[in-house]
Amino acid sequence: MRAILLFFTISLANPLWACTIFSAKDHLGQVWAANNEDGAFTFYNYLNIFPKTEDTRYGYITFCYDSPKNGSGGAVQGGVNEAGLFYDFNFIKSHPVSNLAQKQGFPAGDEAILTHLLPHFSSVEHVLHIINKYKFEYGFTSAQMHVADRYGQFAMISAAGRQLLTDSAYQLSTNFDICGGESDSTCWRYPIAKRMLRKGIAQQNIGLDLLKNICDSTAAKGWYSNHTLYSNIHNLSTGELWLYYTSDYQNPFKTSIGALLDMGRKSLLIKDLFPEHPLSQLHQAYTQEGGAAAYEAYQDLELPEGRKEEIASIVVSALLANNYDGTLLPFLDEHMKTKPFGYRKRVLQASVYHQMGNTPKAVSIIKEYEREVPHTSMDIQGI
Repeated sequence: MRAILLFFTISLANPLWACTIFSAKDHLGQVWAANNEDGAFTFYNYLNIFPKTEDTRYGYITFCYDSPKNGSGGAVQGGVNEAGLFYDFNFIKSHPVSNLAQKQGFPAGDEAILTHLLPHFSSVEHVLHIINKYKFEYGFTSAQMHVADRYGQFAMISAAGRQLLTDSAYQLSTNFDICGGESDSTCWRYPIAKRMLRKGIAQQNIGLDLLKNICDSTAAKGWYSNHTLYSNIHNLSTGELWLYYTSDYQNPFKTSIGALLDMGRKSLLIKDLFPEHPLSQLHQAYTQEGGAAAYEAYQDLELPEGRKEEIASIVVSALLANNYDGTLLPFLDEHMKTKPFGYRKRVLQASVYHQMGNTPKAVSIIKEYEREVPHTSMDIQGI
């Protein structure tokens, strides 16, 4: 049984990351930027606030996973400052860094480059200058950086090269290497967002509603174990900010960079900004009363069927898969009713039943899968 548990843990450790990032100018000259943060679901996503200090020019915020510590180093997922400078990242295929030998090492090391940009610079050109001058040896081998500023300049930066747009109405990036000339045909989200942006520009309706609709239309809702963890929309000209949690585009957390900076240095769990969100309520029920209470709360949710199934899938991937907690097994059984296929979740289902002492049920799950997929590596040895 140990081998089955080990396989499942390893397979979850390598999720397929995805993000949709776009920036655009509206007909009034204001600049907007937005991002869908996609990946394997976790409840521990942070918004980190860094007010201006004696050593910096601008206050700023960053987003990160797992721990607030990741909001101030090389693990930053994205951020924006009070001067209207924005950046975020798309995962792409690994590529060696071009002209690496011609660059200097950043004095404070790779880890410090990302969090040097927002507190000190206000424009895309400043970012390009730093990235062109210094080595970012590890940070850009498998990611591209989408940069925008309130002056309407956009840039893409990857290991393969640089692209600066000074007079474009928009910039869009997903998970293919734009600077490396990779085809956009590999991503289903790119043509959807591109069509909506172009139509919005033609009809002069670039703004919050359109950007929200683009985020919704390109959100990952459980496909290939990916979810849109949160979406953030910025008006870089005014400093306004809208956050959306896990594919809910009806109930934003509305704030501004100025209001956040007034809170002082702190890190906020994004889920805590949405106490009425079903996932926040289920997580609270689970942590305070256990899995049975969480499942009871789940059953009481009044949501469309597809949305409710997505919630069950998230609980399975974010809680049960990491804890093997038998009290959460009803979530997995509920999920498997509508999506019975999939090696990893079958392994998890059998593993939890076995851990709970119901070995016959675990064996029946594996045998059923063997009948469906005769050449599977799943077997019942060791149970």
